[in-house]
Amino acid sequence: MERKLFKYLFLFLAIFSGCAGFEDDDLFGEPASKRLEQNRLDILSELESSSEGWLLQYFPHPNQIYGGINYFLKFKEGKVVATIEGTQGEVESSYQIISRGGSVITFNQYNELLHKYAVPSGAKPEGDQGDFEFLVLSYENGVYNLKGLRTGNYCRLLKINENVQSLESKIDQVKATSLDGLIFNEETNLKGEISKSTKQISFDTENGVLSQRFIYTENGIRLYDPITINGNVYQEFVWNAKDKLYRPIGETNAGFRVIQAPIDFSKRWSLVIDPQKDNACQEIKDLQNKIQADILTQYPGVFLYYQYDFGTLTGKMYGMRFDVIDANTFTVYGATYNATFKGVIGDENALEFVPNFYYTESQGSYWEYFPSLNEILNKFASNSPYTVTKIDEERRKLVSKENPEFWFVLGPPPVED
Repeated sequence: MERKLFKYLFLFLAIFSGCAGFEDDDLFGEPASKRLEQNRLDILSELESSSEGWLLQYFPHPNQIYGGINYFLKFKEGKVVATIEGTQGEVESSYQIISRGGSVITFNQYNELLHKYAVPSGAKPEGDQGDFEFLVLSYENGVYNLKGLRTGNYCRLLKINENVQSLESKIDQVKATSLDGLIFNEETNLKGEISKSTKQISFDTENGVLSQRFIYTENGIRLYDPITINGNVYQEFVWNAKDKLYRPIGETNAGFRVIQAPIDFSKRWSLVIDPQKDNACQEIKDLQNKIQADILTQYPGVFLYYQYDFGTLTGKMYGMRFDVIDANTFTVYGATYNATFKGVIGDENALEFVPNFYYTESQGSYWEYFPSLNEILNKFASNSPYTVTKIDEERRKLVSKENPEFWFVLGPPPVED
């Protein structure tokens, strides 16, 4: 028995020792280190050979909470010149291609644009959790597929084959003309929502809401990851400004039409509550008086102003704003709640008011100091949707579809901030 075991052990060692002499250069024809170095040099040569440069479609943060950002990059002699979409300035710094389990593009010298989402601060010790080192995964037809070493996010680096200013202009045009709000596909009966401010698109499905962040392209938008719904895969959409339509690339169906609210909330609208004027129903006037009394009880000498603002507001905020005035110090405290103003499918004269979240003091809003304002906000939300009628060129009347006794009038702000 021992002789048999010894025989098999000897045979195993003989086979193993033969395998140990087999190296990867026998399989690939050259050592791994040499192949890695050649790959590094090939990438370096390719990056610096493009006269118009490269477009980096970049998604910072592990959860892509900022959506995608377009960077325009030119590589030459170990330097990179970077610009970012929507801005004019450019910043130059050094870069390297290094080998680290593969070829890695590293922006190793500080660049205020390329490191914008990666630089830590006192308030954000990890910055905005962006990447500045990218592992090259593959290259085909002028497109590098990359992976951020910090976040694990996937990005694309595309060779620019046209005038770079022309490409920037096309992307800016899509950003300027594209719309957000409710979206609806009449053929598939699929609805969703798109938000330009958060760069997020979502779809209502039988399995719940599916959402993805997106980046602007020269033709429309591209999702970070594809979404599959009823066998249809959605990732890239072409924007048609004339028809207000996002059409999925590769699809022949009607696409997703934007259902807009009948009021343009890209500007500010105001409701002025005047007992002597017919600008609001009695319920709103009574509620104004009630909340005014609540705030006076909480803060003596502090008053709720009689003007409510809607839409695009001070400090790049959006939604519904109240002003609370301290008569003791003549200080105005703005309290703003982010809200969405949606269109209604099948009724072009209706809109829905949907509160989302309140802005914080660090953002220039004092909502948390006046909790009684939630009662007014909830009253406007619970009576949504509203039918909108045009009084004249400047004013619109909104009447609750469920409770016609609840109504108010929006017009231009009487006094600009």
